[in-house]
Amino acid sequence: MIYFAQQGKSGPIKIGFTDNDVRTRLYQLRTSSPTQINLIGTIHGDKEKESSIHEYFKEFHIKNEWFQPTTEIFNYIFARVAEIAIEPLKTREAKITFDLKIYVHGIERAIISQVLADFKGNKTKTAKYLNLTRPTLHDKINRLDI
Repeated sequence: MIYFAQQGKSGPIKIGFTDNDVRTRLYQLRTSSPTQINLIGTIHGDKEKESSIHEYFKEFHIKNEWFQPTTEIFNYIFARVAEIAIEPLKTREAKITFDLKIYVHGIERAIISQVLADFKGNKTKTAKYLNLTRPTLHDKINRLDI
């Protein structure tokens, strides 16, 4: 399983692979990090696919498996996660589940964080760009811990 996790509210993104449960891996990352690590999404894949994703995003590479939180990387993650969500059930392994709440939360959090960063924290411009009222944006920022 390939996972995408973000450090903090707008920090770097880890593109990693695990043979184990992703939640276990996330717990391991959180215990060794001074900031919160948030799961953005997961996709099917092996170490070879993980390496090809690293190569694809090499211009955004920071160190080891950590990458800059760019729009390109978020778009890639969300596109792949959406593919898994709509994949016909009969072609999916029975043991794999799709937790919509985790993905929606992660996508919403990542988009709002990225747009806020793009507008240098300006909530009025962010709300307008996202077609939200400012109070709705404020509520989402609090609920999503941005």
